Amino acid sequence: MLIDYEIISSLELVPMPEAGEELSDDSFDDGVVRYGEWKNDTWGPYTVCADLDVDNCIVAHLNDGRLFVFNRKNTTETESIYQQLLAKSPG
Repeated sequence: MLIDYEIISSLELVPMPEAGEELSDDSFDDGVVRYGEWKNDTWGPYTVCADLDVDNCIVAHLNDGRLFVFNRKNTTETESIYQQLLAKSPG
């Protein structure tokens, strides 16, 4: 999923919650990676692309109400990406 900075209304850096339930046949979770469309008690519906060995994730709240959840490599790199996005996104 490509996201323009302009459609980000806000960002959060949070611990990775439980997956919840799959919303599409293309969703996947093998305990190592999780991607696709999901729904959980924390966010409701969300799109995710995450390495499950990483304890945290970035939640991008988009202007149209969608949530995109992702992380990268490790906790430190995810935090670094979060800081870079905060500096660039208007939200």
